[in-house]
Amino acid sequence: MKTGYKQRGKNWRWIWGITFVLGCMFAAALMSVTMGAEQGRVVYVYSDSCGYCTTFAPKFDEAVQDISSGWRVERLDIHNPKELDEAEKLGAEVTPTVFIVKDGKVVDKLEGDVSGEVLDRFIQKQMDAYSS
Repeated sequence: MKTGYKQRGKNWRWIWGITFVLGCMFAAALMSVTMGAEQGRVVYVYSDSCGYCTTFAPKFDEAVQDISSGWRVERLDIHNPKELDEAEKLGAEVTPTVFIVKDGKVVDKLEGDVSGEVLDRFIQKQMDAYSS
């Protein structure tokens, strides 16, 4: 049986197809590893109508100004239903609350209108513990 150019071309298409699929799988695996390299999140749960949140917000903004790269800072307003759901999943019971989330799990939280010094120590302790 004679194999012509067209028959051999089909074989090459299979090889290129398999190579493409394997390349996509490798890229997806690489992206998941890279995304998993994220240090964590600092999540601030607040309410615009909360007096304590009003006085705490400037302290929080100052404390996270020089946060380590790889850490994401998020703010959840409990008056937004979607953000309220996320805050409840984290375990928020009062406002203001600051959560440290690593690998999708809450590793520490700070509740109430604490001083800027206490907030700075709290965040720095977490950065030191999880940045190494």
